[in-house]
Amino acid sequence: MLIVILGSLAHDTGVLGHFGKSVEQRPEVNQTDADANAELKESESWAKAACQAAAGEQLKAALTASFLYDDFAWIDGKNAHVMGSVDIPNGIWTKLRYRYACELAARGQGRWNVTKIVVESR
Repeated sequence: MLIVILGSLAHDTGVLGHFGKSVEQRPEVNQTDADANAELKESESWAKAACQAAAGEQLKAALTASFLYDDFAWIDGKNAHVMGSVDIPNGIWTKLRYRYACELAARGQGRWNVTKIVVESR
């Protein structure tokens, strides 16, 4: 008996939110927004990967480069921008830290070509 009363009270006060509504009254999740956000994240990941590869080549240390997790990317239409840091061993038990920045152009299907790269010592 108590369960019925609490259930009725929750339904009347709206505590259950969408669960208290019939199926016809529930708003649908907009899958297109979720899909677009997933595609954007994937595209940013490809831009980061392309920029890291270019930075490794520029430093002539693609195999020994240790990219930090401070990189970030943003996409502006058909262009992307990436900034980050990389550590390169210098041979005497220390690492040199570099900052890199890339501009990229859309290649299609979320892939990117590096059009400009700047690498500087910190």
